Amino acid sequence: MAQLNVMLFEFIVFSVAGWILEVIYRSLTNKRFVNPGFLTGPYLPIYGTGA
Repeated sequence: MAQLNVMLFEFIVFSVAGWILEVIYRSLTNKRFVNPGFLTGPYLPIYGTGA
């Protein structure tokens, strides 16, 4: 059970961190705020899955 909690925590942390980095990159290249996700919240599950 503890391993599942660690994996879930890492998934959330890396999903949010990936969203932050991608927002910064896309906002700098487009010179305006760009939300790269198709979800409502500030996370991208693809980065959490990759971690």
